[in-house]
Amino acid sequence: MDAVTTDNGNGQEAARALGELTRALDERGFAARIVNPPAAPPFVRATSREAVELSETVTCVPGEGGELWFRYSWGDLIAPVRHVESAAERVGHVVTPQGV
Repeated sequence: MDAVTTDNGNGQEAARALGELTRALDERGFAARIVNPPAAPPFVRATSREAVELSETVTCVPGEGGELWFRYSWGDLIAPVRHVESAAERVGHVVTPQGV
């Protein structure tokens, strides 16, 4: 699966989904922002406010049948972009210090 770039048909959907994920993470108390590198697809950087060394990068990629999915930096799929709340919960778990 290739990352979604802003020059293909899924670029607007990916940008919308990343924005929704950022808002959902912010609502859960995580620091989240969209990063738009000049030569790469946009991504969300999610960081724990309690332990700033805990952060994760989330991109959007096409999955089976062309549906967009959120994807962790290590390549595992998180959830389809239509399941933003589920994705935010899973990403939040990754950036939450153990024992909190």
